[in-house]
Parts: sequence; structure tokens; C-alpha cells
Amino acid sequence: EYGKRFRGCLCSKEGRVVRVNMDQFVQKFQPNVFVKWKRGEDFALHPEDPMFMKMYLEDLEMRIDLGFIKQNQFEELKKDLTLKREISPWFKKKFPLSYTDVLEHVEEDEASKNTSVDENANKIPKIFARVSDLQRPLPECYVKINSLGEDVVSKHMEEMKAFDAFLEDQRLEMEVKKAVCKVGKAASGCGFRGVNKEDLKAKKSVIRCSAERKHNFKSCTKCSGCMEANCDACVYCMDQVRNGGRLVLKQKCVKRVCGNPVLVTCRSCKWQI
Repeated sequence: EYGKRFRGCLCSKEGRVVRVNMDQFVQKFQPNVFVKWKRGEDFALHPEDPMFMKMYLEDLEMRIDLGFIKQNQFEELKKDLTLKREISPWFKKKFPLSYTDVLEHVEEDEASKNTSVDENANKIPKIFARVSDLQRPLPECYVKINSLGEDVVSKHMEEMKAFDAFLEDQRLEMEVKKAVCKVGKAASGCGFRGVNKEDLKAKKSVIRCSAERKHNFKSCTKCSGCMEANCDACVYCMDQVRNGGRLVLKQKCVKRVCGNPVLVTCRSCKWQI
């Protein structure tokens, strides 16, 4: 039942979720429900579902019998139960419910951590975190491992060599692109002081503009240097109009140094990795 009622992760697309085919297990251990399982009629909740899920399912069955919801809505709600543990939002708004799908947060008692029995006075077995904590020697364990065939090994080795050669070609191609790329003086201004020019060349070499425009670097606006406030004391801050300057130097504050400049791109720019 745990395998049949398993709920997968909903972070990615449904087609990419890893699932285990339970047909052969149902056919062997539950042959009486195998036909219903193949037709998709063997529906049940997970064995460890909370009580509100059972009450929710009983509520759905009652309301379909009374005609409050349609058959297609009932089937859609049942399908949602196989995906996640929650009550449908529209169902909660339409019908008054005496239960909720919000689980209470239970804090563990500190005293229970230092005891060796549970609330029913049953002894809790001690779980050893390391093999060295065991009081008895471990029995001998033998694992059978089949060696790979020579044809399989040679095939994998050839694929690895071909992949290494591909990576080497990519590296050489990137070195050539970096050598051709040029970084202007704008990238060496006060706002980018201390930035390695080789890194700027590497960023510029992976992007190609089909319109042959010359793109400059700009601040990332996310690093600690970009988030720094103006000191209003350096020569560049005093050159700003807000401080009574003439805006001749046109540089940022000496404290606002960007450590990760970003290349400005346009619609004609394409990655060439």
C-alpha cells in the first residue's frame, strides 16, 4: 500500500517524476485487486495520511451522493488527493467544514529526549550512530559483484576519451575567444577597481553580437560593493551635483566597488558556449 499510494514530488513537471511500476507487486501480493488496479479503479488513501484526509474523502462521497457536486468534480478532487495532502481551496470556500488541513505544530518535550521509554512504558531501542559504538562484533558479510565484460568496458572507455577530447576542444576554443576579446578602459574605472581583466574577457567571449555592437560592462547591483551606501566624503562623491560638484569626474563612490561586473547585451546578442 505504501508503494501504491506514494505521492511524488510536485516541483518539476509530471512527466519527469520518477515512479516505480507497481503492477508486478500488486499481481503477486494482491491478485484480487489486480484487475481494478490496471483499470485505475483501486483508489485508497495513503496508510499514514492524517485524519482530516479520511474525513475529507467521506465528505466528498456524501456530497456526490446528495448531488452537491458533479461526478467530474468528484473525480478531479480524488485525483488531487493522490498528488498532495490538502483540501481543495474552492471546496473549502463552497462548503462549511468542521475540520481543517492545517496541521498543528507539536514541539518535542525535552524530557523525552533523556528517557529510554516511551509514553506507553515501552523500552526504546538504542540506535548506534557509528559502527565503533556497537558492543558486539559484526558478522561477516559477503557481497557478490559481477565484473563488467571487456566489450562494455572498452565501450565506456572510448566514450570517456571522446568526452575528454570534446572538453579539451571546448577549452581551446574558449582560450582563442578570450585572446581575441578586448576589454576597454571603461571596465577599469573606479567602480570596477580590482576586477581581474581575464574574468571580464571570459564573460565577453561567451556572448556574440550579430549586430557588431560594442557592449560595455555595468555593475551587477547585487554584490556587497554595489549595495554599499555613498560615503559623501571622497573626491567622487563631492563631484556629484547633489553635493555641489560639477560632475566632471563621473565616477562612483570609492566604497561602491562592484566585484562582479555584468556585460550589457541586446536582442542581437547570442550565447556561444
